[in-house]
Amino acid sequence: MRKQLLSLLFLPLIFLSGCTPKEASPTYFISIPITGEDQARISSQDGPKWVLVSGVDDHGLVIDAHVNLYAAADLNSQTVAQVETGTPVTVLEIRHLGPQQLVRFYRVQTTSGISGWVSDYFIRRHAYLFNIDGTFVPIYESRGGAKLAEAPNVSPVFLVDPRNDGWWQIVYLDGSVTGWVPASHVKESSEEAFLLNFSPGHSHDAP
Repeated sequence: MRKQLLSLLFLPLIFLSGCTPKEASPTYFISIPITGEDQARISSQDGPKWVLVSGVDDHGLVIDAHVNLYAAADLNSQTVAQVETGTPVTVLEIRHLGPQQLVRFYRVQTTSGISGWVSDYFIRRHAYLFNIDGTFVPIYESRGGAKLAEAPNVSPVFLVDPRNDGWWQIVYLDGSVTGWVPASHVKESSEEAFLLNFSPGHSHDAP
């Protein structure tokens, strides 16, 4: 299984190439306000409406199984909630702080309506599809409907709608295929250590 996974990580995903869709869609891409230290709006940027909060590091190790959402863009401010790694949130605002504005916080909102601030270190702009019981993830036209396509394991996708319990709508990075997958197949890391050791047991539970 490990050798199989490693080979899948390097599949030439030509049909999924690119970092953002050629034409931003209002369905899953929005204009996000960017504010400065004085809280005034300084600009905006296009980005995915839905992202994942992740406590998984670049090596696939779970550093924080639960991530704090803060009342302000400050790690010393009050914690308003804790969310499980892999929780989907919608982006409301990005705050640039510190010298040369290199410190960034995201103001986000969970599917249950809880809002708070989180360091950009814990934000993943896109997710990965992974099925530990196979080499492909089936994508469906609707929740539990006809099969639309199959994505190779560890395919990167954007979230379109993660608000439906058990089923999430996703889209290929190039925008060519949009469909529904079981939420359990949507992961916040492409690293083998996470996919094989931790991800089968976590549930994307929102507070």
